[in-house]
Amino acid sequence: MQTLEGHEGTVTAVTTLSNSDVVSSSTDETVRIWDSTTGQCKHIVQFPASVIALAALPNGDIVCVSEEQPLVMIDKFGNQLRVFDRLSTMDILCVGVLPNGDIVSGSADNTIRIWDSKTGECKEQFTGHQAAVTTVLPLPNGDILSASKDGKVHLWGELRGAPKKEFGAKAAVSVNCLAANLSGDIVVGNAEGIVAVWAQ
Repeated sequence: MQTLEGHEGTVTAVTTLSNSDVVSSSTDETVRIWDSTTGQCKHIVQFPASVIALAALPNGDIVCVSEEQPLVMIDKFGNQLRVFDRLSTMDILCVGVLPNGDIVSGSADNTIRIWDSKTGECKEQFTGHQAAVTTVLPLPNGDILSASKDGKVHLWGELRGAPKKEFGAKAAVSVNCLAANLSGDIVVGNAEGIVAVWAQ
């Protein structure tokens, strides 16, 4: 086991790059890029606030979510590439990467947004949840799963006017994380300690 030590706050997210480097974010207001073989921290990127989420693109670029800041794209060397449009600046909670390279984000204002990763422009905005969007999961076919504090999971297709399907219990218990298995079933974890599997 390799232990990567250096953060001075809670680690909020981790991901890996195609070269096997590890990327981590923290409440210590940094993103760190690590050599997974040696455990050495290769790059430290300082942010103005806690970094709460991140996601890696296939080319090794990394999109980061910092509290009360717009999305920021950095490369695998820690260089800032672009700052995204200052929409929903203070409330982005989660982020993912679509198969075409676009970025999807979920926010505390109940919205989901699609961003152009090359320009940083917001291409699309839609909503269906009645509370903050806690996590988004792009699927290989381009569909998007979103989960919310309203206790619901929505499956979004190409037409974003309304979700293709909705999953969830009647009680509004926050869904905090989700995954999808190879057969298409949806796995969620909620604020009451329950893990549930819903068949599509």
